[in-house]
Amino acid sequence: MSSRWRSSVVSFAFIPVLTIPIIGSPTTTPPPAVVKLINYFPSHHPWVSMWNNWDSATMDKDFATIAGLNANVVRLLIQPSAFGYPQPSPVPMQHLWDAVTLAANHGLRVQLTLFDLWNKYGDLDGSKRWATAVLTPFRGDKRVQSVELQNEIDGSSAFATNWARLMLPNLRTAAGNIPVTISSKASLTNLQALKRSLSFWQPDFYSFHYYGTAEGALPILKDARSIAAPQSLFVGETGLPSSTGSPLAAPDPNQEAEQSRFIAAVENATQALSLQPAAPWIFQDFAPGVLLSTTPWSEYHFGLLRADGSEKPSATWLRNYFGVRN
Repeated sequence: MSSRWRSSVVSFAFIPVLTIPIIGSPTTTPPPAVVKLINYFPSHHPWVSMWNNWDSATMDKDFATIAGLNANVVRLLIQPSAFGYPQPSPVPMQHLWDAVTLAANHGLRVQLTLFDLWNKYGDLDGSKRWATAVLTPFRGDKRVQSVELQNEIDGSSAFATNWARLMLPNLRTAAGNIPVTISSKASLTNLQALKRSLSFWQPDFYSFHYYGTAEGALPILKDARSIAAPQSLFVGETGLPSSTGSPLAAPDPNQEAEQSRFIAAVENATQALSLQPAAPWIFQDFAPGVLLSTTPWSEYHFGLLRADGSEKPSATWLRNYFGVRN
């Protein structure tokens, strides 16, 4: 989800191997034929709270539910502020190891997104030290499907893209043969700027976030695929809120149906374009009160599940779709 809302937390792809040489690019092991990823935070503990208020029992239960939706990858976002910077602390590192293990126990691999909620682009040495320390325990680990340098980096910022260009080779070394990705802000213009700014230092694939209209999914994703080429494109986030009301309000059947229609339209677009299935944002609605009072209520309602754990129509649709998408 766009970083403009992620800062409001209270607690403060068939992805093919590249066929052209990329500077610093290792030989990678192809991931599973189809990557069926769901973005994840616990409903009561989003963002840094997931690591600072560790709840392995809830995570284990959630991962079982995600596997039951026929997903095979779960995305975990890692904040330097929660882990310690530039040297991560042992406790959150143990939590990360446990999260990867819990996912594997349910047949799920993980995508690790680094440098979430972070902008110290001038500290290259600290950035390299932190990324290396986080990734070293997972170097070449087959439980890790991919590593994302940063979520929704601003492709129009020379400060940010210079940092990313210098960090990508470091990530490759630290991750071993695990594919490396990066996502731009959720617009074609920003994706194009990021692709151009990275020059020769390209990721293995680009993650693109789509929050447009159901009708616009096919043309927008087609353009995004062209911009990313010859790197492949993965729709790493997509979604529509199932309500704009208070998180305490009763479910809105009409908007829940519209959410399901939107997810179906985006998934059908990815299939028509021979892309990996799009990754829904997010697994479950956020519990009432876990976001700042200034956060729009719609941000609570992007989940496939309601906050009480019951399924929305989009979850049922996605389970069936993931079940036949091979």
